[in-house]
Formats: sequence, structure tokens, C-alpha cells
Amino acid sequence: MDICLYAPPISRPHLEKRLSALQNASLISVSNEDDAISALASAVVLVIPQQYTTSSLAAALNEAPNLRMIQLLTAGLEKLRGVKFPAHIRISSGSGGLAPIVAEHAVALLLALTRRRS
Repeated sequence: MDICLYAPPISRPHLEKRLSALQNASLISVSNEDDAISALASAVVLVIPQQYTTSSLAAALNEAPNLRMIQLLTAGLEKLRGVKFPAHIRISSGSGGLAPIVAEHAVALLLALTRRRS
């Protein structure tokens, strides 16, 4: 099973390490849209942040013969609204994955604000 990873440079090394450890999977790590579109010829899974989705990539997703799943690295799906995918392609996102950390950070900011006012 080919997995295409098209991720930002800051997160790519960590994701490459984790995805390379999967059994029965071959990782194709790309750093630009043209390479991602080329990798879709064999990819079963695409791992991508939603902000990397362009109209040309969206069109290529519909032509990908083996693609079965898109895993977004981000919580939102806004860039994919209006894109019509074949029914067999599943889309998964990171929605809620960072909620506890974001909530903790918000509380810490509120505490810092009240401390300054005292």
C-alpha cells in the first residue's frame, strides 16, 4: 500500500518516521504539488494539510486510480468543500485532536491576564 505524504517541512520528518514504521506500507514523501500529483498514480492514502489543496490537486484526486483515503493533518475541511470526490474515497481530519492543548493554553492565558491586573 502506497502512502503519499505531502506535508510542511516542519512536520515532515516526524511524519516520515511514523509512517515509515507501518507494516505493508510504502511511503512516498513529496515536497511540492507536482510530485504529489505524480505520486497519486499509485497512492492508496494521501496525508496532507487542507491548506495544500488546490484546484489542480483536487482534480488529480478524482483521477487517482487507487486512492481510498485522504488523511488531513488539520482540523478543518473548508478547502475541500465543493470538491466532489468519488464515493469510495474516505476523508479523515485531525478535528478535535488538539482541543485539550488549546483549552489548556486558553486557561493559562486567562490566568496570566488576571495576574497582570492584580
